[in-house]
Amino acid sequence: MSDQCKTITVIVPTFERPSLLARALAAILASTYRALVVAVYDNASGPETERVVRSFGKVDERVRYHRHDTNIGGYANFAFGLARVETPYFAMLSDDDVPLVNFFETAMRGFESEPIAAFGAGATVEMTAGGKLVFAPQAFWPRGGRFSGIEGLALLLGGYHPSWNTMVFRTACMRNLGMPDLALQLVFDLEFTTRLAASYPFVVDLAPCGLFVRHETSSTEYADSGVARDFDAFLARVAERNDIESPLRTFILERVAILKTQRLEQVAVKQLVIGRPAVAREAIRAAVSAGARGVRPAAIELFATVEGALPLTRYAIAALTNAWQRRRTEASLRAIARGNVDYDLGGFRAALSSSSAEASIK
Repeated sequence: MSDQCKTITVIVPTFERPSLLARALAAILASTYRALVVAVYDNASGPETERVVRSFGKVDERVRYHRHDTNIGGYANFAFGLARVETPYFAMLSDDDVPLVNFFETAMRGFESEPIAAFGAGATVEMTAGGKLVFAPQAFWPRGGRFSGIEGLALLLGGYHPSWNTMVFRTACMRNLGMPDLALQLVFDLEFTTRLAASYPFVVDLAPCGLFVRHETSSTEYADSGVARDFDAFLARVAERNDIESPLRTFILERVAILKTQRLEQVAVKQLVIGRPAVAREAIRAAVSAGARGVRPAAIELFATVEGALPLTRYAIAALTNAWQRRRTEASLRAIARGNVDYDLGGFRAALSSSSAEASIK
């Protein structure tokens, strides 16, 4: 297969983060896989962003640059880039993502073993901007390789989804099933991946391939109960798909409904942490309406009700949230230790330290 038939368009939307963009571009262009077109879509940033991209373009002809005259919004900028993919494969990276040098080569091996795969992926490593491990979802996968049907969807919809910054997609599959629905702002990536995995096999390699940076100020970190609308639209799209066999469609609907209640609970807790009890109450009540039961949602609603009278509740919730995150990180470290895949956490921290972190909109 010629390089042209294996070329990946790497879409990099950006806005006013030239130092992080420089880090991302340097990481992409250092890849061991050379058949890349790196398309930067600038959402009307200041001149420094263009200067950064042009400096890379002078030494590497694979870099392309487009600047919008006005800011069209983050999701619209993603859509603009997707609509202009002309290569057989594509990937989407945020301007603060850090792909590792093996990413594209690892992902493309998946298509060599399964030519009709919808996507090839490597392991995502979630870290804070300061280099602390947050979560290693693929460390919990029982194996790598080819997946299809319920086996693969159980992992994707079970809380162990790889981030898009470690996934390469086959363009023909997007043409067949449609572009990501960016109107589903907070779940568009999960909906698109689920849509693909319900119709095509996919391949996952357990080798770490990219760093996903978690920011406390990210818009997705502090969503409100409106996330329920995105999940409801997601569920409606699945229910309408007659091309999915009934048992598989039922499985997806059940798993997505569970994810909806879990996400609403997370939203409620995070809103409590930042001192917005009214928003937290709305989110947890939406979770209960969607089927959440047990002590946890009842406790969250109680905390949200008394927070105004007992401000210390906020600090108690923050302490519990931090304890939960520590357990999640510790579980990831144990999973890494049990596996036979090398996670060079020191090397990952060094890759992040090349630029200071800024707030992310993901």
